Amino acid sequence: MNSRSTTRPLVEGAFLAALAALLALVGIYLPLLSGLVDLIWTIPLIVLVVRQDLRLGILSLLVSGLLILMFSDPLRAIFLLLQFGAVGLFYGVAFKRRLMPGLALLVGVAIAIVSMAAVMWIGFLMTGLSWTDIQQQIQANVNPTIEFYRRLGLLQVYANQGISEEMLRQMTVQMVNLLLRLLPGMLITGAAMAAVVNYFAAYAVLKRVRIPVAKVASFREWQLPWYLTWGVILGFAAWLGGDYLKATWLVTIGQNILVIYAPFLLVFGLSVVTYYYQTSRIPKLAKYGLLIVAVLYLRVTVMMLIFLGLFDPLFDYRKLRRQS
Repeated sequence: MNSRSTTRPLVEGAFLAALAALLALVGIYLPLLSGLVDLIWTIPLIVLVVRQDLRLGILSLLVSGLLILMFSDPLRAIFLLLQFGAVGLFYGVAFKRRLMPGLALLVGVAIAIVSMAAVMWIGFLMTGLSWTDIQQQIQANVNPTIEFYRRLGLLQVYANQGISEEMLRQMTVQMVNLLLRLLPGMLITGAAMAAVVNYFAAYAVLKRVRIPVAKVASFREWQLPWYLTWGVILGFAAWLGGDYLKATWLVTIGQNILVIYAPFLLVFGLSVVTYYYQTSRIPKLAKYGLLIVAVLYLRVTVMMLIFLGLFDPLFDYRKLRRQS
């Protein structure tokens, strides 16, 4: 009896490790699915940690890494393990201990950002590239882009609109430089969003297999924790202070902070709108009309949602704190 109880976790660990490795390899060999698979390949390991313990989860992660290493290139295997392994193991512990979803997500996002930084650092060491090299390679694409426009005949189209080739080149250079300044923020946002998607995918799987987990509030009740709004204030302060002091580096820091916050504020603003859309007594026809107007003026809608998500913790439009 003891032998069977000891063997069963090992068998389960081996099976889930193989499943995780298989999912990761699918993402490697099928590029069209890599974006999705990268977000979910650690779910078997999360389930294993919840059902068994962290030690078996770590062992299975190492086995998965060896299997990925055997059937793909070493660099890809290392990046997968570093980028998503630690997040998956933490989520397993968080679900097992029924940690509050908000706290689990905050820690998971922090781990994902640190993991992404570690992956980039190791990548620079192994390839010999630097951040400056990447910037130069991106900037070197400006001339080929202009030449591509010329072959398509777009330069003549722009000329008819009063935009000369030199003006187009300057606009392209400015756009490239802006993207380069905001690239750190976009990378951090990507890592954070991956951690969030990974959490909810694992949550759905655990609910499906009927493993008890801490309940996540419905989407219409999501709200940004009030103390996180200080990050937005810091971002605006850095941007304005850098502009006043003519400190480009400070402006860049402020802009990157706001880039990181923007998609999350958009989601929280959409949560507020969803709440009132479902609870208001406005006729359905009028609701559909408002949706059409929102889509037609999408840029304005996005900005309104971002500000709505930002000020919701202050004004508590839905009175969520009073209900809790």
